[in-house]
Amino acid sequence: MRLFLVSIMLLHLAMATGCGYTIHGRVIESDFSSASFVRDGDQGLVDSTYSRGMQGARVRLYRDPGSLGKRLVEEVSTDSRGWFTMTVGEFGAGWMVEKWEVEAVMPGSAAMSQLVTLPQKPGDRVLLINLAPGNGLDQFEDRNDPYQDYLKYR
Repeated sequence: MRLFLVSIMLLHLAMATGCGYTIHGRVIESDFSSASFVRDGDQGLVDSTYSRGMQGARVRLYRDPGSLGKRLVEEVSTDSRGWFTMTVGEFGAGWMVEKWEVEAVMPGSAAMSQLVTLPQKPGDRVLLINLAPGNGLDQFEDRNDPYQDYLKYR
């Protein structure tokens, strides 16, 4: 009986912690670069004549972007239609009011970086990332490298 009660408690604990915060999103080709959460079903997400999904774009999510403790939380690539899913296993994601940084790169497009606030209920929101044509670099710029700053400004 004791083992049964312990098993039930562990099951409830596992259910209470959940699987984390999930962000669904899409990267599309656009005349400007930006990132924002839109309602699921927004015309920019579903209308292929309005926007073209970008296959192979890389998307990163950072926590505490304005501090020395900035850290990469998740990095994903888009599928053939430009869709991606991120699982954020960070404490407070979605219910703590804080800024997160989203970065996206794609060969042939300008890299994009934007601060966003995660929605409390991500189920009806989609992260829409617009990428404009650009220099074609397929890399993230590491802006938080003190050694590179030293070399640049010495």
